[in-house]
Amino acid sequence: MAWAYVTTLVQASRTTSGTSLTSGTMLSTVPVGDYVVVGVALDNTSSGDGDNSEVTSVTDTAGNTYTKLGEFTNGQGGAGAGATISAWASILTSQLTSGVHTITANYSSRVAVCLTAQQFTFTASGIIAHATGSPSGLANDAADPGSIIINSLSS
Repeated sequence: MAWAYVTTLVQASRTTSGTSLTSGTMLSTVPVGDYVVVGVALDNTSSGDGDNSEVTSVTDTAGNTYTKLGEFTNGQGGAGAGATISAWASILTSQLTSGVHTITANYSSRVAVCLTAQQFTFTASGIIAHATGSPSGLANDAADPGSIIINSLSS
């Protein structure tokens, strides 16, 4: 399988209270079959570390389905003291049109939140990425995370 990064589709941020953040319209048209990855970063509401499901869904105005790839909250012991990052993705079944469609991240009430969406192409069906093992859920605040090795999948 061959896949490639294409472009940034949208970026959005807000520092006022709300339960969702909607991007501006797409900067590029994305055809059916392309892969869109959405990253959402926001103030945490949970005091604990781990996947606390703080981002409840990601949608777009073309009706594509987004699946949560993963989420992690570094709670720092209290709401608003840390941060949450959540990643979502969709293999598009409906085209996203430049200047027309938007992406929305939904969550419980927050003040600071931002999102970005990236477009990828791939030439074969099947697994896009594969991870082995399981996340530890350990936040090791202020610790050096050390190194990580990522191996590519065979074509």
